[in-house]
Formats: sequence, structure tokens, C-alpha cells
Amino acid sequence: MIKKNLIPIIFLLFSPLFLRAQSYVDLHFNFKEGSEFQIHQKANKETYLTVGEVEQRTSNQKETKLMLTVKKVNPDGSATLSANYQRIILSSSQDGDKIYVDTKSEESDVFNKLFKALIDQKFNVTISEYGKIESVSGMDPIFDKMIDALSGVKKNEKEELKAFLITSMGPEQVKLNLSFVIPQYALFKVHKGDAWTNHTKAKSLYGGTIDNYWELQYGNDFMAKLENKAKYYSEPSTIIDLGGGQEGRAQLEGDITSNYVINASSSWPTRSIVHSELKGDFIFMGDKKKRKKKGNLKVPVRIIQNISYEIKHF
Repeated sequence: MIKKNLIPIIFLLFSPLFLRAQSYVDLHFNFKEGSEFQIHQKANKETYLTVGEVEQRTSNQKETKLMLTVKKVNPDGSATLSANYQRIILSSSQDGDKIYVDTKSEESDVFNKLFKALIDQKFNVTISEYGKIESVSGMDPIFDKMIDALSGVKKNEKEELKAFLITSMGPEQVKLNLSFVIPQYALFKVHKGDAWTNHTKAKSLYGGTIDNYWELQYGNDFMAKLENKAKYYSEPSTIIDLGGGQEGRAQLEGDITSNYVINASSSWPTRSIVHSELKGDFIFMGDKKKRKKKGNLKVPVRIIQNISYEIKHF
């Protein structure tokens, strides 16, 4: 009789449905004023352009350390954080031409001067309690200071350089970069296998939209594992700077896959890896400065990027 009565109880306790019901994870940021986080990024980007059936390769490596400090927790659960770069290492090579920047080096060429002026300059980032990067502000005077660190730059050149800095590393680019390292969580509790979607507007560089598809792969009271399989679509009507003074459009689409290890108690990621492959065409429209239009030149392009992040909580 005892055995007979225990069977349904044991089945209830150890059945997959019961375990599934007990494994809900409430992922959202519980910001605390004064909390500090360091994001250590390592990125490798390879761009392949096919011109006249000849493939040209540009290789870029980047390593940065970005410090985030929670300044204010807002009534809606979001937080305003102070951000500043602690170190930047950049390496770029194309057709034998190389550029190398290390803000802790003794080098004083134009590129090192430019980025050294960025170090320890503070700007603001606002993040919602579910991980949406809502705004980035306070970078405009930083770009002025970076340009002022260079000697012999004419007024019109300063305007062009500032426009380039805003496009390539300004507020919209920072928002996009942070969206890769900080997940956008569901507005409800989730358990293993649950999925949710949201969208990211990529207003910097190529523009376009990222459609995110998130899935919780594992979760308990201490740790969670999260995957995002995203689709990227550029905005082909947007005129962009394609480098070398050339303007045009980008017709790109592709996949972005991200994996995260999450500290369940704070919902901050401790590690994340991002892999993206974009394919399509660059439509070169001519020299922007000289306004010479020689028709549209369509150039096939592939962009492969791998990024790793380590996040430390101090």
C-alpha cells in the first residue's frame, strides 16, 4: 500500500515536467549605484572585396577595455552608467599598408595621438533593466578633444574627421557594440528551451536591422547559458562612407550568432562570443569630396568577424 501510494508522488517529483516547472530564471538587471564592470573585448574582422575577379583582403584586429560605472538607477529600473575606455589596441593591414595603435605605447604618430586622447574620457550610457541600450551621450566634446590632439588639421578637415569619428565610433556605434555584449532579455521568466525575439536598429556604418532570436539553453540559481541566432539586413538606400573618400551604399545580409555565460544573480554576462558572416555588395557611387560620379560600381563583399568578451564585476 505504501509503495502504491509513493509511485505517483515520486513520479510527480522527478518527472521532466516538474523539473521544468522549477527551472524558471528571472533574467533582468538589478542595477546598484556604484557597481563597476570592465568589458574586455577582442575582435578580428576580415573584409573581402572582389574587384575585377581579384579578391582583396583587409584585416582588422581590435582589443579594448571599457569601464562601466552605475551612476544612477532610474525609477523605471533602467540605469545611467558612466563609461570610459581604459585601453585601445588597433591593427589594420591592406595591400601591405599597416596601421598599429596602442594607447599605452610611447608611439606619437597621428593615429596613436588620436586614440590616446580618447582614454579615460567619460560619456554616459543608459541601459534598461532588460538589457536594451537606450542611449549614449556626451561623446561630442570627446571627439573635439581627440581632434585637438592633432596638429596642423585645417578647419574643413576637422569637420570631416569629426563626421567620420561620429559615424565609425560615435553613440550609434557604441550602442551597437554594447548590444552584442549585453543581452536583451525577455520581459517574462524563462526556463530551458524558451525563446523570445526582439530587434536592434543598426544606425551606424552600414545601417539596417538585426532580428534577434534568443534561447535559454541552461539556467539555475547561479548560472545561465544563452544563445542568440540573429539575422542582419542592411538598409540599401542609406548613403554611407565606404572609405578612401568614397561614398555609396551597402546591400548586405547575413547571420550573427552569439553565446553568453550569465551570472544569474546579477544577470550580467561574464563571457560572450560573437561570430558574424555578412555577404552582398558595396555600391560605390564616386568620390564624395570631389563629387565625381562615374556611375555605380557594384563590388561583391564578404565580411567575417569574431568577437570575444570578458566581463569583470568589481
